[in-house]
Amino acid sequence: MTPELALLTRQENLLILLTHPGEEVTRGAALIAQACRQARTPLVVVLTDGSAPDGDQARAEAKAADVRKAARALGVPEHRVFLLGLLEGQAPATGTPLHRKLVAALIFLMWSRDCGVIAVARGPSPDHASAWSAAEAVAAESGVRLVALD
Repeated sequence: MTPELALLTRQENLLILLTHPGEEVTRGAALIAQACRQARTPLVVVLTDGSAPDGDQARAEAKAADVRKAARALGVPEHRVFLLGLLEGQAPATGTPLHRKLVAALIFLMWSRDCGVIAVARGPSPDHASAWSAAEAVAAESGVRLVALD
């Protein structure tokens, strides 16, 4: 974790936007755990449901349970974990009506939990691009800080 992110966990409430189930362990674990240690339990939001490649609902439900379990182990209670459930590989493209609704939902979540920073896992997939562009729009529209989880 960068010194900047470590400092943020002491000063700000964070919304951590992850693109796929499992990123709470592979991409966000250090930041989540550090925020919890600083008594600033983050809001963890997962964009897609993990059901790819065939939209398997049982797989999506198992992934959701795994996310909740991993978040709990890192110190995040279930009421601070939001699974948006978009189909993997089908996150909305920038500028579409669904993307604008995603931005509005993220702004509402940030406002309702007094978050001043949105941290996003970047990656090569179109789903990652959708998450990043939504976070950019959230930052531009609400004035919160945007940081990358690289």
